[in-house]
Formats: sequence, structure tokens, C-alpha cells
Amino acid sequence: MHLENAITIVAPIGQVWDLTTDIGHWPTLTPTILSVERLDDGELRVGSSARVAQPRMPVAVWTVTELDPGSRFVWETRILGSRFV
Repeated sequence: MHLENAITIVAPIGQVWDLTTDIGHWPTLTPTILSVERLDDGELRVGSSARVAQPRMPVAVWTVTELDPGSRFVWETRILGSRFV
């Protein structure tokens, strides 16, 4: 199964990137994230990981697998044998 969602944000790209990669503050921005605990320090990079709690989901460790600074990052986890990207 492949699910994808896209939205248009009217804001400077740098501001959006800073909010997107400041994953520790996600719980203040969205109700779909209860808590995020970074498991490393510094800027988000390939190999960075975080423990994420979401409603009705098991707590999972997400790891950044791709990063295009200022543009996008990809992270993934496995939950109950399923891969989430």
C-alpha cells in the first residue's frame, strides 16, 4: 500500500525547513505526535534517530535514511513487521 499527502505552505522555505527538521517540537505543532525524543544531538542528518509516540501506535524509533538539506528528509521504522517510510 502507498499513501501520500501533499499541501501547499505559504511561507519562506527556510522557515518551513527549520520547523520540519526541529522534530523535538512536533508535539506542539500536530496532534498526531504525542512525544519525540531525539536519540542523538545536532542537526538532523542521515543516521539520526528519534523515539516517537503517536496516538494508538506503539512507540517506535525512526531513523533518517535520506537527507537533501533544505528540501527533504526520509526516515523509516518497522512496526509489527511493517516498514513505514
